[in-house]
Amino acid sequence: SATIDGNPADTNAPGIYPVGSVTAVNWKIEVPADGLAPNGSPLIYNADNKNEVILTIDGQGPLPWSAPGYNQGDVDFLLGVSNMTNAQRNLGPYSNPKRDRNQDGDNATRAALPQSQGWAPTLSEGVVIGSVRKNVQQWNDGAPAFHAFTWTSTHDGSSRAGYSTLDGRFGGSQIYFCFGKLGEKATLPSASSPNALREANIDTALAWFPFAQGWKAGHVRGHDSGQPTASWEAQGSHSTAVADGTTSKYSAVELISWSDNDAGLATLTLPGVKTTNGMLFATSTHEGNDNRGKIVTTPPLADGSGWTVAIRQDDDVRDPAVYASPDQAGFAFVYIPYDAGNLVGGEIAGATGSKVKSSGNFTLTRLEAGRYSLTIPGKKGTNGMVLLQNAGTLAGQPEVADTSVLSYEFAEGSFIIESRYASGDGSADDIFPLRDANFYFAWVDFTTPLTPPPAQTAPSLAIATAVNGGVTISWLSTVVGYTLESSDKVTGGTWTAVSGVTSNSVTVTPTATSRFYRLRK
Repeated sequence: SATIDGNPADTNAPGIYPVGSVTAVNWKIEVPADGLAPNGSPLIYNADNKNEVILTIDGQGPLPWSAPGYNQGDVDFLLGVSNMTNAQRNLGPYSNPKRDRNQDGDNATRAALPQSQGWAPTLSEGVVIGSVRKNVQQWNDGAPAFHAFTWTSTHDGSSRAGYSTLDGRFGGSQIYFCFGKLGEKATLPSASSPNALREANIDTALAWFPFAQGWKAGHVRGHDSGQPTASWEAQGSHSTAVADGTTSKYSAVELISWSDNDAGLATLTLPGVKTTNGMLFATSTHEGNDNRGKIVTTPPLADGSGWTVAIRQDDDVRDPAVYASPDQAGFAFVYIPYDAGNLVGGEIAGATGSKVKSSGNFTLTRLEAGRYSLTIPGKKGTNGMVLLQNAGTLAGQPEVADTSVLSYEFAEGSFIIESRYASGDGSADDIFPLRDANFYFAWVDFTTPLTPPPAQTAPSLAIATAVNGGVTISWLSTVVGYTLESSDKVTGGTWTAVSGVTSNSVTVTPTATSRFYRLRK
């Protein structure tokens, strides 16, 4: 139950507990048309008045959201607020007398604010992943136009408060949403602070995937230099479903393998899952220094056994061989299978705009290199959000994850998706050319959001002695989409496909050593 300093929340209690459904929100983040802050002075990018942005909600659901605090580069958010209309009263233009960016005061004072009466997600309850929903942003203060990317900070937590989804106590959140400028060098107005160069103000969107609903998802901790053992960000910071099929007490060591080059480069595998079964969306969870975020790319491995997860700090994306430092390589992920309920999405081949594999009704056309038009019948920008994930490798370098960043914008009946990368040598402002990239996308509807596929009973193998002294391994003919594999070890062994399978049956010759068999989908 919800409490404030140990006492029942009563009339200040939040609304629906947000663990039964995916929910999403569109944030609209603007600067005033006249370029002036509330006090009438010019609003300068990264100067003292940089935080006086205008925030509104441009569509949400099925659960309502709020922003108890917001400023340039990040939004603190709550889910399942008690009163959707009142929870937005602190948003909007400077003329709004209830406008409040900071949620000041002690717990009792803050909890009395309608925007505070929602649930603050914890690492043990789900993951949040965002998208940039505007392809370019231009201020009128002399700074160049910029492109942006998102991440979700979980290391330091939020200074604004809500009711914890873990224990119901009113206090600081564990997760907040960040967005930054792509690139390393840009010429800014003289009043700007170079220490905050990369913070951005641009329209964004955010989706929440609760563990209890059955998603395969989790928060992964970065690793110590020279000690690349995988671990979860915190105890219980992953779904039960993601550990299905693992045998170790610490399931992260079976799912995630860090590269031996002592960097933010990992491989993620899910027991019984091939990359042709679904899509992996991931986001950085470490803000780094001076508000510099990190971008994440998740190309599927060539053999379909899992995904590469490449984490790069934005400063370093000019060089694809440079990855985030090990201790800052934490990431969150969610696996969305193609048989998920209400799914409109798929893997797109960037060079052609064609569907590699997909689900749902949509049309996608490549307009030019790195630019695509997505049309979803009956849907516009305020009906939901487009979750985007770079899932490609660099041209001519199939072992190196792509470095471009994806964004989208709804215009004239379609979602225009762009893939751009930072280019420059530091002697002049960076430029951001378009470039093709293979990518995943998933539409998250505000009314009928994504749902995990229905739980299925795992198929079993039948073992019988054959007339020739062999052993026949078989499974029901109604079980489709599985491959029979064998290994000399259950844990740590190499699983390979068994040859000679016909009509869900195969006869093998016993050996003097143990051999284990499994079905893999």
